[in-house]
Amino acid sequence: MERRLGPMTWEAIPPFKYVHEHFGYRDRLTTPEIEGTGVEPTPGSGPPIKAGEFILGYPDEDGPPPKLPQPEILSRNGSYMAYRRLRQHVAAFRDFLREARRAYRR
Repeated sequence: MERRLGPMTWEAIPPFKYVHEHFGYRDRLTTPEIEGTGVEPTPGSGPPIKAGEFILGYPDEDGPPPKLPQPEILSRNGSYMAYRRLRQHVAAFRDFLREARRAYRR
């Protein structure tokens, strides 16, 4: 039995010269920097996060990695993947912000 996800359109929203999430904000809360990559976090987004938060077998924010399955090849440099389909309406959100701004100006 074959199962397929429906078609999805992937579009990047400009500008393309710096990292930002699709609503245009640059806070990087949804895409934190990982310690050791050499990439500097955006001001106000907090320090880089330890690699163990994403990659198995490395220290995380709580310290050394927990005991992992053996042999090590099964647990070192691995990760978990989660796929979430989320529909967000950027234009509707911006319309809401404009309306809210007008209401507060009164």
